[in-house]
Amino acid sequence: MASFRRALEDGADGIEFDVRRCRSGELVVIHDETVNRTTNGVGLVAALSYSELRTFDAGDGERIPLLSDVLEAFGNCLLNIEVKETGLADDVARLAGPSGLQGRIIVSGFHPFWQDLQAISSKSTIGLLATANDIRRTGIDIIVREAKRIGAHALHLPTEPIDTTLVETVHHSGFAVRVFTVNDPKQVERLWRDRVDAIFSDVPGLVKQVIRYAER
Repeated sequence: MASFRRALEDGADGIEFDVRRCRSGELVVIHDETVNRTTNGVGLVAALSYSELRTFDAGDGERIPLLSDVLEAFGNCLLNIEVKETGLADDVARLAGPSGLQGRIIVSGFHPFWQDLQAISSKSTIGLLATANDIRRTGIDIIVREAKRIGAHALHLPTEPIDTTLVETVHHSGFAVRVFTVNDPKQVERLWRDRVDAIFSDVPGLVKQVIRYAER
């Protein structure tokens, strides 16, 4: 939660985070399958109850938050929620709906979860995540075709192999292009000149500074 607040203070337009289900059924905000790397605890998220997860220190006294905590605290900005497991997309959409945040929420996921995203595409904004290998293996045209079938609104793609031609192809098909995860100023400037729609970064303040410079 502290990192999210810092990102907004540094000028980010929104925050991106991942969700998983813990043993007691709640959706929690954590990237890894285990708590080992990012907390002082040990174990699989899916094998631990939320009361157990809350005892772990995720840095400077921070606790692993519930998705509902994040929706309540950060409802005034864009929220990109990546689902990390099957069966989460519908629950994310249900949680976001009553909060009145649907217009600010993007639900995203990689290929194993595209079908889950399709099931909520009529009521949620969807971003399809693809890897560089996905693009090389199938080609961007196939991914665009899948995005149309699923009812997605954007493609979330890695820095490589993005160039002006790829961005124009995706834009021509009606989808936004959002790029992850870009921390190098030269890459930020190149991508912005390629007219990508958004950039995911660990250093939003730097990204904002580079974009302001590029737009002069």
